[in-house]
Amino acid sequence: MVLGLFLTGLAPFGFLISFLPWHIYAFQVLHALGMALFVPSWNAIFTRHIDKKRVAFEWGMDSTCMGLGAGITAGLGGIIAAFWGFEVILILVGVFTLLSSFLLLFVHKHILPRDHIFPRFFPFRRS
Repeated sequence: MVLGLFLTGLAPFGFLISFLPWHIYAFQVLHALGMALFVPSWNAIFTRHIDKKRVAFEWGMDSTCMGLGAGITAGLGGIIAAFWGFEVILILVGVFTLLSSFLLLFVHKHILPRDHIFPRFFPFRRS
């Protein structure tokens, strides 16, 4: 999950240095790879911490908050881009995403399953 969010955070900085069309595609592939690592991990952690009697409500709240957050930040991003340009948006997105990936390192006791040892480099292996 941390690696996925870290890779996702690198993509906006890559967009800043892109000057050929294929660069944009390459950094979008990096972003997609990062999200492919992050989203399933987040869903597993969220599912593990859900109140068993309120599963539908909590998934609904998660989806609603994600949608509202995306809508609000898109609006704010449009305002910032109108005043200061897209470079500022890409820098802010990259910084906040990298910061959030590093913050995950400090909460590993709360997000890892209790039956495994940190760090788990090969989560598919059972010992």
